[in-house]
Amino acid sequence: MVLEIDENSNWKILANTDTQSDVVYNPAKQGRFQWGSTAKLRVLVNYLMIIHDEALLLQSALKESNIKGATVLKEYQKSSVTIKRLLASYIKKYPKASMNQVLNWAMSRRISANPDSKFLTGESWHEFNNYQKSDDRKNPNLWQMTTQSINLSFVRLMRDVVDYYIEQSGFDKIAILTNKNNSIRKIIINDAVKKEEADYISGLNFFVESIQGSFSYDELMQNGNVTDKEILILARDVVKKLERTVEVQSDNSSYDHAYRKEQKKYAHLASWFKRITYYEKKWLLSRVRQPDEHYSDLIEAEEKRIVKQTSQWLRTSQSWIKNTLYTHMERQAFTEGVTPAWKNLGYPFNVSPSYAVVLGSSGDTPMSLVELAGTLLNNGVHEKNISAIERIILAPGSDFETPFKIENKQERIIPEAVAIVAKKAMEGVLHKGTAVFASRHPLMKYVKSAGAKTGTGDNRHNETAINRSAAVLSIIDTGEKKTKYAICITMSVTEGDIERYNFTSKVPVRILSRIADHLSPIIAKKSIEELQVELAVKKSRKSKANNLAIVSSSVKKNRLQFTSHKNSQPVTHVNEDSDQLFKSLF
Repeated sequence: MVLEIDENSNWKILANTDTQSDVVYNPAKQGRFQWGSTAKLRVLVNYLMIIHDEALLLQSALKESNIKGATVLKEYQKSSVTIKRLLASYIKKYPKASMNQVLNWAMSRRISANPDSKFLTGESWHEFNNYQKSDDRKNPNLWQMTTQSINLSFVRLMRDVVDYYIEQSGFDKIAILTNKNNSIRKIIINDAVKKEEADYISGLNFFVESIQGSFSYDELMQNGNVTDKEILILARDVVKKLERTVEVQSDNSSYDHAYRKEQKKYAHLASWFKRITYYEKKWLLSRVRQPDEHYSDLIEAEEKRIVKQTSQWLRTSQSWIKNTLYTHMERQAFTEGVTPAWKNLGYPFNVSPSYAVVLGSSGDTPMSLVELAGTLLNNGVHEKNISAIERIILAPGSDFETPFKIENKQERIIPEAVAIVAKKAMEGVLHKGTAVFASRHPLMKYVKSAGAKTGTGDNRHNETAINRSAAVLSIIDTGEKKTKYAICITMSVTEGDIERYNFTSKVPVRILSRIADHLSPIIAKKSIEELQVELAVKKSRKSKANNLAIVSSSVKKNRLQFTSHKNSQPVTHVNEDSDQLFKSLF
């Protein structure tokens, strides 16, 4: 997809295609891909917007009065939010810093890429890895993080962003996690315990109702890989334990006999019995002892006992309590903070409540990405209702001819200073990072600025490949009025022998170079072949060490041919026809 932005900041779709289809591809509806590195661009913009807004508040307080400014600074410095503490320290030292200086300071912050840490997020503890092992010992700043797309550094940045929104949602994270008498803490724990109890009772009731139906003795034999005799021995323990609970007496001599006889032979059953679920144990009981007048009492008594034990355990388990408290606050932060912030940037989905969003866990679409790139290219001004159609005429040539002009609404959604810094970060990706191949294109000599952000998705379930995708998001600004372009190129394999594919974003980056070939006449007013001749001549003038000199050059039938002398031997160079991919789009 290629967007063109004119001198009035109006957007137009210049090209929108799918090479695998005869119909126009609508990525906004049909494409949802998990690209890790492109998600990092959203995290970066989100972070910079937080810095921007908080810096305005701090500087405004300092300008209003020294007393108020000092009070606000102290509040920020005591905050549990890393972003606010660091910003307060900088503003205190440089109270009159411009917004550009503040944002550049924010980008100079260093964040560790050390993988030797676990993160409590997404309802449990998680470990994240860097794509490159060489990144593990790095302590990069945000410029380097973006250029090199370092996972662990961005995970830690996302944690800071979430902590910020946790405070914005009204939670004092430190007090809730450490103070047992905190009222909000008590409410969260009580609600969580009640939910656990309700879930348990609901599951138990469903099981009891299903015993005589969907649960099959033969299925358990097959899945559990146990014999009738083993079932008898297991049931003996289950019956004894449950009957003691409600003081039900029965003759267990047959069970005792079988147990003593087979005890040594089937000693492994104890460990197997621990692994099966509570509901499977109930099922075993039902097979040995069919429901009778005691069975409902047995179930009710067991239910009350388990609920009581579970409640007591949950209220004393520090790991469960910490997990529950942080999960509650994290969900609220994503619901009330992260998701609205991302949607304001054109993100089409709800953001998954986990730091894994920096690795693309929530997915993205080519349309929303190219809109984000267009907004940054447009210095933060977003245009809604993008359409390739500029005007519609109904009943042309008749008395009822009615023209309609498509009016696109413009809206600033990103502060200009933030957009400028984000574009600069994308320039680093193009010239020093994962998209550096495209920066070598001759067209880059004719543009004012250009940037990119790549992304690769390798989605698996239990080590089985589900799909593989890659993308490159690019912006090109020549400095002229009508030569700004936002481009998103995607590749995806969703069926067939996916395991055979191991491509990365390097492939769409090369396709980007092919597209640049066809943008050359528009931007540089010269064909790619002419640009290549100029580049060859420039290189020859600089290459005195090996006595390389161009003696002739010509462009014939889209083939560049020139002759050079190297070590007094003539050498002929031929550049084959450029790939026709995307040529018909322009």
